[in-house]
Amino acid sequence: MLAASHKNIIDKEKNDFTRAGAIFLSNYPSCFVGKEEHWHAIRLRIATNFSIEVSNVRLTGSGHLGASAFKSTIFDEKKSDLDIAIISPALFSRYLTWVILETKSFTRLSAFPRLSDGRSGLEEFKLYVSQKGMIRPDLLPAGKFKTEWMSFFRDLSADNSLLCKKITAAIYVSEECFVQKQIPSIRKFI
Repeated sequence: MLAASHKNIIDKEKNDFTRAGAIFLSNYPSCFVGKEEHWHAIRLRIATNFSIEVSNVRLTGSGHLGASAFKSTIFDEKKSDLDIAIISPALFSRYLTWVILETKSFTRLSAFPRLSDGRSGLEEFKLYVSQKGMIRPDLLPAGKFKTEWMSFFRDLSADNSLLCKKITAAIYVSEECFVQKQIPSIRKFI
């Protein structure tokens, strides 16, 4: 079930972008009601690790909404992931620059992961970057940045295993791109 505060916004607002922004840019994630200090500690650890502001770290998905828009399930600490959005043009640029250098301007395809259908993750990576303003770390090419990213979030997940199954994150170039990506989730609750 969608959190009551979020349901009120959906009922009140008529514009999808305004709805998504009002919900996902608020700092009231449903899964941390009564456990706000845990949410702050997670945000602070991410911000410190990536040298960004705490306010650049947002929760999205079922952890924020209280329910999954696509699975029709409520957030469950034993089964649900915490999906983090890091909204930072500087971090986005740092990772994209590394990808360009690491792959020799996207000519070293072997660095990108293989998708389940056997294709290189390069096209998917470029689609997310160019159309969504988002870097999905699972699509990063092999190398130092990906290894460090995955290690950090594996450790963060282990340290917070009583709060969720695991913690994942993506990097967004702007709040606008982040909000735009959330619109399909909001539409599921209308």
